[in-house]
Amino acid sequence: MNKLFLHYYRYYFLRWLAWCYSRIGERCFFIIVGILVGIISGLAAVAMKRLVHTLRPLAGTMTSHSLGWLVVLLPLFGVTISYLIQRLIVGKGKYDKSLSNLILTLGLNKPALPFYKVFSHILTSGFAVGLGGSAGLEAPIVLTGAAIGSNSAKIFRINKQQQQLLVGCGAAAGISAIFNSPVAGVLFVAEILLPEFSVSSLIPVLLASATSAVVARMLHTEQLFLLVSASWDMTAIPFYFGLGLICSLVGVWMIRASYWMSRKIREILKYDWQRLLIGGTVLSLMIYLLPPLFGEGYGAITKLFDGDLPGVFNHPSLFPIGNGHSGTVIALLFAAAMLKVFATTLTVGSGGDGGIFAPSMFAGAFIGYLFAYLVNLSGLVVLNPPNFIAAGMCGVFTAVMRAPMTGIFLIAEVTGGYILFIPLMIVSALSFFVARRFEPYSVYTKVLAEQNLLLSENQDKAILQRIRVQAIIEYDYPCLSKDDPFRRLVQIITETPKTIFPVLDDHGVLIGVVDIDKVRAILLNNDMYDLLLAFDIMDEPTGVLSPSDTLAVAMANFELFHVEALPVVKPDGRFLGFISKAGVFAKYRGSIQQKTTF
Repeated sequence: MNKLFLHYYRYYFLRWLAWCYSRIGERCFFIIVGILVGIISGLAAVAMKRLVHTLRPLAGTMTSHSLGWLVVLLPLFGVTISYLIQRLIVGKGKYDKSLSNLILTLGLNKPALPFYKVFSHILTSGFAVGLGGSAGLEAPIVLTGAAIGSNSAKIFRINKQQQQLLVGCGAAAGISAIFNSPVAGVLFVAEILLPEFSVSSLIPVLLASATSAVVARMLHTEQLFLLVSASWDMTAIPFYFGLGLICSLVGVWMIRASYWMSRKIREILKYDWQRLLIGGTVLSLMIYLLPPLFGEGYGAITKLFDGDLPGVFNHPSLFPIGNGHSGTVIALLFAAAMLKVFATTLTVGSGGDGGIFAPSMFAGAFIGYLFAYLVNLSGLVVLNPPNFIAAGMCGVFTAVMRAPMTGIFLIAEVTGGYILFIPLMIVSALSFFVARRFEPYSVYTKVLAEQNLLLSENQDKAILQRIRVQAIIEYDYPCLSKDDPFRRLVQIITETPKTIFPVLDDHGVLIGVVDIDKVRAILLNNDMYDLLLAFDIMDEPTGVLSPSDTLAVAMANFELFHVEALPVVKPDGRFLGFISKAGVFAKYRGSIQQKTTF
């Protein structure tokens, strides 16, 4: 009965799809699906934020019921619950929590994501961060939105090229809903996930991001930060340059420290239970000793904007700093900024779920405030700390993510500091270029680069790296046996326009190639027709490719060997066909047209 129901459901659903395509056109239908992805991703982001905001007051509730000692262990509880949910969903399999794998998946033109990611990151990151884990919700919501887009593409039978855009729609919608920042969501996709797509092709992403922002604002009206920024002063411009330089170094520190510590956790704590127990306990102690590390850290940033230092660091037993000594304030600000990356790596490495968006903004906010605090202490000039907090957030975010436009518009939107566009542009640009000088990779691409999985940042090469050789193999080449006489080759030449011919052994393995241009002189000597064999006139095959190689590899071989065609063989050496340089260019032009025309 169930099979019969599914059969009829599938039949009528496909008929409905065909009717929609015929009535409104494929492009309009795709835009509608993109908007639907935006709505669902917005709802997912709201659910994630609601879960975190529901769990966060638990610490105060436990304290009021004389269970304050358990508050110290809340991050450990959160990481444990997150880990158990992961194991429940994927068993002993790998549970991807980083955007690195998403970037690689899109780079290989394989946008299919498993269905469980539609909901799993909401739970795993919600419990990990809601109970104090020192990470952000942004990477989990990007993965959630991307999974919503990918699975929507499967349901509505959307082709692979447009599947990538739907993944982008979901990712942009997630960022938009989490931050109430639709422009930053689109720029994030354009700079990090799908950099080779043209702006015009991102129209569905724009609509999905805008729709998600509307949904999030209707259901969750809370503004992340509320900044009343003063107009920036021309005398402060040199200091923004100095802040940009410092932010670049902090960003490089966060990338390298994150990568180093995650590797050490895997090397030292080899079993899951060790990482969970030891890593979670160390994380809990870090957060107890330095309370601003609790959760995303947005509450601490808000207090920084308000100038409430006692509220940022107040601790009943360790840090009753009040207005504090300047040395204590400086040490605590610097410690919080530098140690946030370790707390985040412990959160994720111990078994929790979360991202580095919020930690990079946290570190930038504390560095920006510390910079303004030190300059004001010097008496050289009076700087406005909130302006430098916002600029610091932008600078470190840009250095860590290598997404300068996203950083500028994200900070401008979440703080309402649009008047700071010029300072944000200065800090972001300087931070981007200086950080790239010291560390060529972003926090996401460094992992891929270490594993030789990083696709080129050059757009032309990136497009070629997405296409496999098997897509353009030409199979209709007459083959020669190594024992065939030259006369047979002459006969084949009269019957085909081909100018190169493979020579195979008895098992179909490619052993040589005959190029008609190299034997043209022999064609005029009839006496040689029965004296020479194919084996005598063939050349060693050069630039041999596998069907799984990319066109980027093929183009490198074309340039190296200066030929117009390259042979393609199976892993066991058996001949399949040739690819031509003209075929590569034709496929490249087709890909460009698909990406620039929507």
